[in-house]
Amino acid sequence: MIEALVTAHLDGIESRHVRMAYSRDLLDNSRFQLRKVAHLASVIGRTWLEMARFRPDVVYYPPGGPNRVPMARDIVTLLAIRPFARRLVLHFHAGGVSEVWEHGIRPKPLKALYHKAFFGADASIQLAPTNPPDGQVLEAKRVVYVPNGIADVAGVRREPDPVAEPSPRRVLYVGAIIEPKGVVDLVTACRQLWEAGADFRLELVGHSSLEMSDRLRVLAQPFADHLELPGLLEGEAKWDRYRKADVFCFPSWFEAEGAPLVVLEAMMFSLPVVATNWRSIPDLVTDGETGCLVATHDVDGLAATLGALLGDPSRRHAFGLAGRKSFEERFSLQRHLDEMRDLLIEVGLS
Repeated sequence: MIEALVTAHLDGIESRHVRMAYSRDLLDNSRFQLRKVAHLASVIGRTWLEMARFRPDVVYYPPGGPNRVPMARDIVTLLAIRPFARRLVLHFHAGGVSEVWEHGIRPKPLKALYHKAFFGADASIQLAPTNPPDGQVLEAKRVVYVPNGIADVAGVRREPDPVAEPSPRRVLYVGAIIEPKGVVDLVTACRQLWEAGADFRLELVGHSSLEMSDRLRVLAQPFADHLELPGLLEGEAKWDRYRKADVFCFPSWFEAEGAPLVVLEAMMFSLPVVATNWRSIPDLVTDGETGCLVATHDVDGLAATLGALLGDPSRRHAFGLAGRKSFEERFSLQRHLDEMRDLLIEVGLS
């Protein structure tokens, strides 16, 4: 979403971009590494230079999330740049930054630094009302909800024939292959269905450590041949997985979950979505209309929901078409960019 924003040509806005790029992927995000300290100094230095040259009306900053390493980085960066910023907009792509404050910060000097860095921004952009109230807790002067939006690479609604379906069915997950994203719960639920005689494949697309891949294959035994771990896919290779899937499943309980773009991608490709009632996911998936929501860690409920959908092609088709319609009406990239443009101009002129 940040890439879409900085590469867009927004009418009435001239911008400069200082790329942070602290982590190579989500697995790397919460790890402390010495190279990140040097990189932090570089980011702050380049930001100071651009601010001196460009004299921006608004500084836009996306906090990294509630984990310790991103939080420490954000505190240092915001303390360095806020004295020179006319207006500050915080965009909470990662939910739960304010929960660090609510749970208590120790020691007291760190709490004071956190308060000075995060509190009182001129605007807070949040992805959905069901995400943690980061802007409200951190006392932003205004809180605005701007849903994510993505470019429509599917182009048209998928119109599958509910009768002539290929076998076996395909359940697709796309995202980081880490336990908080619900992949262990998902494989456990699928194993229940395989043991009951269900014929389908589970495809987990995304970057995984060797340890996690081995753990999931062992968990799937003796049905490991029903599980596919193709790794990280991009472009047409990824889109092809969406096109061929029957159900998209995303049972996340990740603490920094914002509004997962993979759910929008599934809706774009007319896929019914099975996901958890977590963070902003209920703002994306309408339970019983575009998909089904289950409680986090409810493996039995997840298995029952997946099994029911896999056995009901007409319901999958109806959910998929409703999801595609919702995507077209609510989550287009142009709508997202228009709302971002209007907000940034309003803040800059205030």
